[in-house]
Amino acid sequence: MQFLGLIVQNENIKQQTMAKFQAYADLAKQKILREAFNTQPLSMHKVMS
Repeated sequence: MQFLGLIVQNENIKQQTMAKFQAYADLAKQKILREAFNTQPLSMHKVMS
């Protein structure tokens, strides 16, 4: 039973790590998009409208 508990704990840690990684990836994506938007405001506005 103790072994089973360890497996469950390990799964929770894996899920938390994936969630953190996903959040970090989203932040990085937003940062890249924002920098692209700042360096090319006109072309981006053309795409938007």
